[in-house]
Amino acid sequence: MNMIQVAIVSLGHLKHRIDFSRIRSWKSTIFSVCSVSTQPDIQGGDAGWQTFRDNQLNTVELVSDANITVAITEYALEDNYYMRKLPSSVIVLSLYETAEFLERHNIPLEHFIIRNIYELCLLFHLYPNDLPPTRENVPDIIHDETRSCLFDMNGVKSDVVFSTSCPSLCHQCQARVARAQLPEGIISCLEKELRKIRKPMYYRITDFVKQHPILSLLLTLIVSFAMELAGNGVYDWLIG
Repeated sequence: MNMIQVAIVSLGHLKHRIDFSRIRSWKSTIFSVCSVSTQPDIQGGDAGWQTFRDNQLNTVELVSDANITVAITEYALEDNYYMRKLPSSVIVLSLYETAEFLERHNIPLEHFIIRNIYELCLLFHLYPNDLPPTRENVPDIIHDETRSCLFDMNGVKSDVVFSTSCPSLCHQCQARVARAQLPEGIISCLEKELRKIRKPMYYRITDFVKQHPILSLLLTLIVSFAMELAGNGVYDWLIG
């Protein structure tokens, strides 16, 4: 299976901190980040709303030696989407509003970018000639329901937290992909690699406590009691 070469372009200054070295060093058998670069901010947007339409993004070009170019901007995009696919396999990701939702749920922005790269790589295999531009066609694998799936529509931006905190392929998309002629082993590799996209351990424990407060309290009492017994046992052994 040939790895898809992905170039990442930062459009102007990004006020949100992103560790691009972490993205570039992400271990994957599906894609490789071949370059990370910066381009000047796009000119001509609506300064009041910080919005760019697709035709104003034409200055972003496919990076040579890359199959897909992912440009990242702080500006809002057409129809307030967080991702717009342009001709020639150029994609623009917007952090407008999206970054705040993710940070509020303690989800690293690097995971948001990596999650979308996986989605784009799968679309690249499903549409080998060219990724369909957003304005022309929404791929039929994209669904309105929020299922923590790579292909959630996320029409409400806040829904992106579900498919970024714990991304997967839903059963419907698994069946759709299984019918396609994809490289051998790509789905098993994808599922394995998606399991690595998780919140840091501290925030996963915090989420568990919030969701299961009574169980968490009981576990705390049991662990405390067990530690006390163990401590007493060690003390008796030392003085005995």
